[in-house]
Amino acid sequence: MRLSKPQWLKARHSLEDYTPEKMKIAYGLAQEIILEDSTYANAYYILGYHHLINAVWFGSKAPLEDLKKSKEFFDKGLQYDPTNGLCRAGLSNYYLFYEWNFVKAEEEIQKSIQYGELRGYLSAVIIKFYNGEFDEAEKRLKKLKEVDPVSIYHDYILGRVWFFQGKTEQAKKILREGISLYNLIDYYHSLGKIYLNTNDYQLAISTLEKGLDKAANRIHPAIMADLAIAYYKLGKQEKSLEIEKTLESIYKKGEGGSPAFFLAQIASGKNDKVKAFDWLDKAYQLRETEMVWLKIEPQFQSLKSDIRYSELLTKVGFPTVLIN
Repeated sequence: MRLSKPQWLKARHSLEDYTPEKMKIAYGLAQEIILEDSTYANAYYILGYHHLINAVWFGSKAPLEDLKKSKEFFDKGLQYDPTNGLCRAGLSNYYLFYEWNFVKAEEEIQKSIQYGELRGYLSAVIIKFYNGEFDEAEKRLKKLKEVDPVSIYHDYILGRVWFFQGKTEQAKKILREGISLYNLIDYYHSLGKIYLNTNDYQLAISTLEKGLDKAANRIHPAIMADLAIAYYKLGKQEKSLEIEKTLESIYKKGEGGSPAFFLAQIASGKNDKVKAFDWLDKAYQLRETEMVWLKIEPQFQSLKSDIRYSELLTKVGFPTVLIN
């Protein structure tokens, strides 16, 4: 095949940078590759992943359309190469974040791993993590470390897993080290979230604010929700309300980033159960991707005794335990 390998490597490197700007570069390179060879499955993965990430994290103007487009590109790649592990991994993420189908997501990720794709091991961890199977997630993280010892994602996910296992100090340590090594937004968010949920609100604010500074236009609904709660807990009502209003504006515009879900998180953090369930219902109706956090989000602890919470878990499709 006459394909330009440097183009593909540059596109994938840009993709891994995980910023809207670099994702656009990767998207453009993938389009160039397809013009050169329309059967190159890896390029379709980049196109699909761009739409997926745009819908899930980068504030898409039409998130559901982007999610559907992502599947179209993954399927297209698999038409040309049914054993393409990247497209299988992308399809797994589609099933997880859009269809909330943990079983099909697991099936696709196992195919990805079978075909030798390293990213498959990362997605395999995430599926277990969202389902609250933290010990299994840690086992899969060990495998990820074996096959991809330089993964920039390993440590921040391990920090999250350790926190949920009660290994709080270990979690803080690895995340602080990760900030020094990688300076990525996910490390700031993960560490700030731990500070919030261990009642260290001042450190939560300073850490989350640094993370928010790294986001485009300081818009990152997940960080914003944790910040709003931290400000509220410190008695800084105006700062908290300002963030809440911004998320409400994003929701009214119908943009991505799961604003209704995070408004529910804020409401629950403020002990307003009526408002929390109202926003969660909206998030469910809109099929917001961050509903995958519903089972494990610490701020929803006070909702768990309510039958509406159990009903939501069932509707979203959380399995009791996934097949290993």
